[in-house]
Amino acid sequence: MFNAVWLNADKVREMANDWDFSDEGRTRQSMRMKSFADFEKNLKLLVLKK
Repeated sequence: MFNAVWLNADKVREMANDWDFSDEGRTRQSMRMKSFADFEKNLKLLVLKK
């Protein structure tokens, strides 16, 4: 068993209610995903992204 978390980009967008796919929206989503991944990594978990 792995100590891992799976981050689903669509679910993260849904939580943020942010479906903007412009360059700015994609950058915002990228930073949002990075924040979630960094948080989980600080808990010593592997992070998988879809």
